Amino acid sequence: MENWANQVRKLADPGAKDWKTGVTPIKPAVDGVPPEDKKSEEQPKEEPKEQPKEEPKEEPKEEPKEQPKEEPKADAEAQWKALYKPGAVWVMRMNYGSDMWSRTEVVSVEGNKAKIKTSMKMSADAEYMAPNESEVEFKAPDATATPNDKWKETGKGSETIMGLECDWIEGEYEGKHSKTWISKKYGHAVKMEMEHKVTMELIEFTEGK
Repeated sequence: MENWANQVRKLADPGAKDWKTGVTPIKPAVDGVPPEDKKSEEQPKEEPKEQPKEEPKEEPKEEPKEQPKEEPKADAEAQWKALYKPGAVWVMRMNYGSDMWSRTEVVSVEGNKAKIKTSMKMSADAEYMAPNESEVEFKAPDATATPNDKWKETGKGSETIMGLECDWIEGEYEGKHSKTWISKKYGHAVKMEMEHKVTMELIEFTEGK
């Protein structure tokens, strides 16, 4: 259109200059994409910004639970040897309906065997009867012994009786109250109660040599 108009003008005025309409010719699309869209495609793609890595949170460490301390078990053999020494004497007073006294004396010891003399009397002022001689032998406690179902423990603790440090244990046996004090050093019963009444107690003790 622009060329035709310029040719008509030049016929009328050979010195006339060409018109320029100021309209930019439309460029054909390349690959079916308009040039303007092609430019937008050629724009450099913005790289995604790298997100800062979150440091893993350290889980609070669980403090190890303190295990309850197990009470050291008494050495039964050491207790036996501490008690059964030549010259050792102990006197027990018992009451199972009537008073009775028992006196035990260690005569001799050989290995895990001891010879003893035991005498009895029925009143505090009476003389001891003629002693009976016998032999006792140390035997290790049975670690696999089955607990007695009739016994129900209700308490335990420590106490000093007759100058001897003792462990005591309290409970019920067939529904009846029972409490026993055992010497820590000798492993021997020092006192016993049944239904809160003293049934046996140590009243005299001499250590052997």
